[in-house]
Amino acid sequence: MRFMLPVVLLTLAALGTSARAADSKPTGIFSDLTYNTEGGDLSGVEVLILPGIGSGFRAFVQIAEGGAPFAALVPVTITGDSVEFWVRDYAAIPGLRFSGILDAGGITGRWYDGSKQIDSFGGSSVERLKRGKSYWQ
Repeated sequence: MRFMLPVVLLTLAALGTSARAADSKPTGIFSDLTYNTEGGDLSGVEVLILPGIGSGFRAFVQIAEGGAPFAALVPVTITGDSVEFWVRDYAAIPGLRFSGILDAGGITGRWYDGSKQIDSFGGSSVERLKRGKSYWQ
């Protein structure tokens, strides 16, 4: 009987740990993509992170700065709660790197052009991509 309390506490602790891990899983949709009714265009970023073939992850990245979004499928590096991907030179988008921290509510990060930090596509220095549904849903 005196061993019952430690067993119950350990079981509850294990359940709490697995619930937290599931909340901050790296796969999902992360977005701050919005429609500007005044200008009639889209602004922001949306990222869909999915498991890659074999190991690793891939991201479908959409970047909009007015008009239709630019989209690319890129490899993602995930180490612990750190997320990083590169959008190489495509059309009007120069080579950009995104580096962020993943939590249960989304990804908070910054964009870099080479080693120089740039403003996010929302106009601030920090990009907060909330976990949830796609703008397109």
